[in-house]
Amino acid sequence: MMKGRWWMLLLPAGLVLILAAGPSPAGKSAKPTAASSSSADSGFVLCEGIYALCTRALCSPIAGPDGATDGGLVSCKCSVQSGHSVGGKCQGPKDTPAGKLIFSRYSLIRSYVQCKNSRMWANCVDSPCFIDADNPLSATATCTCNTLSTPNQMYIATSDFYNPAACTTGIISSATTDQGNAIAQFYESATHMDPYVTITILTPDAGK
Repeated sequence: MMKGRWWMLLLPAGLVLILAAGPSPAGKSAKPTAASSSSADSGFVLCEGIYALCTRALCSPIAGPDGATDGGLVSCKCSVQSGHSVGGKCQGPKDTPAGKLIFSRYSLIRSYVQCKNSRMWANCVDSPCFIDADNPLSATATCTCNTLSTPNQMYIATSDFYNPAACTTGIISSATTDQGNAIAQFYESATHMDPYVTITILTPDAGK
């Protein structure tokens, strides 16, 4: 079992350690916070407001007009959160004819399985999401995300325990470990948060 400092997004809903309270009314717009000057260099912005958290989202392929599902887009079920988050830009909720539109951003995770294969995974950061109208608490949102494969780079599968199937089953919302490290550095610089949270890299001998 390895440990390190990690901050994230990406990715499924469950025991994620997040910088957010529970779902709140979707009337508060997202706004940039007083982050450090490193935001321009890193490409990240620290935001505050309502966002979709896809850290543990499971995703399904979206069929195109011809019925094919190889267009690179997936639908991911994410949780609606309010608080600090990290993205490429800060965008607040918008009322549209299709429903309440919010955007996916990164937040914290506690543990993950490290994967390296050619499996497709979803990159949901800054992706558009619609709050599910059939959820009475407005606690979930459906996001449309792009997919990619990184056979030469490690990526993460957020989990509470080691499971090798986490790297092979389904399409998950994820990020590469390099992206996670970059977010960690930015978050620490932008928030000056102390103490830092220790994130566990789950391995087969974890807990032994």
